[in-house]
Amino acid sequence: MNATELFEGIEAIPGSKDAGSADGVPQSRVVNEIEFGRAASSDERKIRASWKRRQGGGATPLLLIADDPEGEGRVRVLGPQRDGPLRRVRAEALFGLVQGAAEMGRVEAIRRLSEELERLDADGVPGMIVRGLGTQHLFSTRLRSEDRWGELAQLAERASTAGWRQTLEGLGYEVTDLPNQGYLARSRGKPVLVVHPRRSAEEFARLDEAGRLPEGSLLAACDEQGTPYGLLAAGSRMRLLRAVGDDGGSANRYLELDAAALEPADRPLLGLLSPAYLADDGLEQVLREARDYGSELRLRLDRALRIRDEGSHRAPHLIGVVPRAIR
Repeated sequence: MNATELFEGIEAIPGSKDAGSADGVPQSRVVNEIEFGRAASSDERKIRASWKRRQGGGATPLLLIADDPEGEGRVRVLGPQRDGPLRRVRAEALFGLVQGAAEMGRVEAIRRLSEELERLDADGVPGMIVRGLGTQHLFSTRLRSEDRWGELAQLAERASTAGWRQTLEGLGYEVTDLPNQGYLARSRGKPVLVVHPRRSAEEFARLDEAGRLPEGSLLAACDEQGTPYGLLAAGSRMRLLRAVGDDGGSANRYLELDAAALEPADRPLLGLLSPAYLADDGLEQVLREARDYGSELRLRLDRALRIRDEGSHRAPHLIGVVPRAIR
C-alpha cells in the first residue's frame, strides 16, 4: 500500500469528507473532524512548510502523509502536533489507525493517533514505547552493542507473538488466575508479575468502575501479591510497570512492547520480560548501568567544557563525541 492507495481507503470510510486541495496538498479528507492530507512532496522541509500553510493555526488537527522513498509500503507522517517529528510508518498500519479514529470520540482519537504513530515509527523501534522505565537510546542502541543482546535473543526465541499469555508462557512463566481480577505470572514458584488484561490498548488509560486509572489498580494488586512488576495487556501489547524500587511504583513510568509489531531484529527486546530479567533483577541491573553510564558521560562532558574554557587543546576530540552519546 502506498499513499495514493491509502487515501483511496480513507475515502471509503463512512463519514469521510473531501477537504479540497491547496498549499502543496493535492488531496485531503476529514474523518471525525481530523484532517488527513496527502503531501505533494516527500521532502521533510516541504512537508513541514505545507503543514504550516495548510493548518494555519486552525482548530482542526492535521496529519500530512507522503510516500517514504526509503521504505516500500511505508509513508511519512507529520502531525497532529505542531513541530512534531516526521514519522515513518507502514501504510497499512496507518490506515487501520484512521479507521479506528473514525469510531472514537474526537479527543480520544487525536490522543490515540499520537501514541500509535510514536509506537509504529520506524525511526524508533516499531512496537515499543518508553516512558521513564529506561530510554529510547538504551533499548534501540546501547543494549544492542553489549553481550546481553545475544542472551536476550535466546530468551525471546520461544516467545509467541500471538498474545500476551502465549508470550509470557513462552518466556517461561506459569500463568494462573487470580480470584478477583487478572492473572499471576510465577517463575519457579516466585510471584513476578500481576497481569491485568484489557480488551484493547485504549483501555490502558481509561478509568475503571471505581474511578481509578488501570495503573493504580494494577500497582495495588502488585502490592497485595508481592510482585515487583505489573503488566497491562491487550492482545500482543504489554505495558510493564515497576511496582517496587528505590523510587517506589510509578503509574506514569513504563516500558511497552507489542510482540506482534516488533520487527524480527527487535524481537530480542521481549527477553526483557523474561524471568531472567524480571525475577532475577536483570532489568534493574540494565537500568542501573544505563544511569551510571549517563552520569559518567555528563561528568566527562562537564570536564571537557571546563578544559575548553580554560583554553586547553585537549578538549576538541571530546566535545565532538560526548554530546551525541548523551540521549
